Amino acid sequence: MATSVARDGQGGSNSVSGDEDVEGLIEELQLLTVPGAAPVGHDLDLSGVSGFESAQFRLGEHFRTHPQIERVNLIVRGRNAGVASRESTTWDAGQFAGDAPAAGSPAAAGSAGSGEGLQLPGYSTRYRLLEFTCAQPTSECDSEYRVHYDERDIPACGHGRMELRR
Repeated sequence: MATSVARDGQGGSNSVSGDEDVEGLIEELQLLTVPGAAPVGHDLDLSGVSGFESAQFRLGEHFRTHPQIERVNLIVRGRNAGVASRESTTWDAGQFAGDAPAAGSPAAAGSAGSGEGLQLPGYSTRYRLLEFTCAQPTSECDSEYRVHYDERDIPACGHGRMELRR
């Protein structure tokens, strides 16, 4: 079934060993996986890693050394932790999760990247900033901006609820 299996050379007392450690690592690895993805024909055995950061580095290293592979099953002590894709593990600067961030990149500045699963990879062309303005046409109230519309959280000024500018 699997056409390539990579083993992490790290072992010893720092590696993931107990069932609780395995469960914790599998849970953390969900940040690097593609939700609902079907298993693929390539496995990456992360049983010898010492934690999430080591697994993240190992995954980035695997994608760098196997440029033909786009997706890989993450395996921890014989258990499938999910499927990671090359895209799900890259930062906005186009670097793999195991790379050191480039100087001046958002990752180097300490902001979260798509490799952490906290933002969507790439640039969206379907989102726009929503601007809310005061309902009073002669008002000098500052506009408020949102990235999503929630009826329960409409911005307000001294004149009441603000209106969505279209």
